[in-house]
Amino acid sequence: MANRILLVDDEADFLQVFGDWLRFKGYDVTEARDGRSALDAMRSGDFDLVILDLMMPKLDGYDFCKALRGDRSLQGTPILVLTAVPKHNGLYNHKSMGISDYKEKLVSHAEISLAIDRLIAEKEGSSRKGGSLQ
Repeated sequence: MANRILLVDDEADFLQVFGDWLRFKGYDVTEARDGRSALDAMRSGDFDLVILDLMMPKLDGYDFCKALRGDRSLQGTPILVLTAVPKHNGLYNHKSMGISDYKEKLVSHAEISLAIDRLIAEKEGSSRKGGSLQ
């Protein structure tokens, strides 16, 4: 069974291209165009990883992270932020937001593949032990 990824970004072209690449890599991908739709998807499905943009309409990535981490049934799902917002801009503190990893959108395919594989493996290892990531 393929690992399930929720891909969240407000850019339709990015969703299509990156979603297709993830599917080619063998993942089962669900797409959401904003944080509110992403939360609805999380509550109706079981995902192994969320790949999240920060700057989106309706509910941005920051508020999505707060909502996800505040829901006990969803808080163990790893979040990989993939955004154009530079990490060094001071707007985010990944530990306090519950972000598992942070990459800027100009990351290489190899680097993003490694991050995805690592986060899914950590979640699966944690699930087998009966623990959570947070």
